[in-house]
Amino acid sequence: MHPGGRIWILWKGNKVDVEVLEMDPQYIHAKVKVLQSGVTFISTFVYSFNKLEDRLPLWNELIRICVTGPWLVLGNFNNVLFSNERLGKLVIDNEMALFQSAVNNCGLQDMKTTGAFFTWNNKQSSATRVFSRIDMVLVNDDWLKEWSEWFAHYQPEGEFDHCPCIVSCGESNTGNKKPFKFFNMWTKVEDFGALVTQHWQI
Repeated sequence: MHPGGRIWILWKGNKVDVEVLEMDPQYIHAKVKVLQSGVTFISTFVYSFNKLEDRLPLWNELIRICVTGPWLVLGNFNNVLFSNERLGKLVIDNEMALFQSAVNNCGLQDMKTTGAFFTWNNKQSSATRVFSRIDMVLVNDDWLKEWSEWFAHYQPEGEFDHCPCIVSCGESNTGNKKPFKFFNMWTKVEDFGALVTQHWQI
């Protein structure tokens, strides 16, 4: 916990049950149960520290608590994953590499997003304005197997420096037909046409 109460979670008790599993100054780790459907998942709510050296323990904690089963990790990471996620200020390679390593070790990836790309800016004049994508919603493969249609929508920041984010629920994929996916690079495989014909007949 943090004396300043850095992270708050509010929920409707008639809709979901939330059991806090762990608390830390940079995250709250909780089990969430949707009462109507009985669906249960783990969610980690993040508000990381501003300084790079202060954020490092968070990356180690995420690796330690890495979840099997549907896992949602969301909040203000105060860190970009890739260099194109900041404008107006250089990105430190080590800053990205450490965060990327933690995300990869946890098997996390971005949830589908709509709306604003840059989720924060410093509200300064155009000459010194910095834009960053530091607010994220990350999920693991087990989450995507169940709810691939969920997406995060980033609204305009308005008077705030951060863009509010709404995670919208989709339908469960359990028992549903999987969508067909095709990658153009497959056509570059030698004898692609013959392979397709052979396997189509099978």
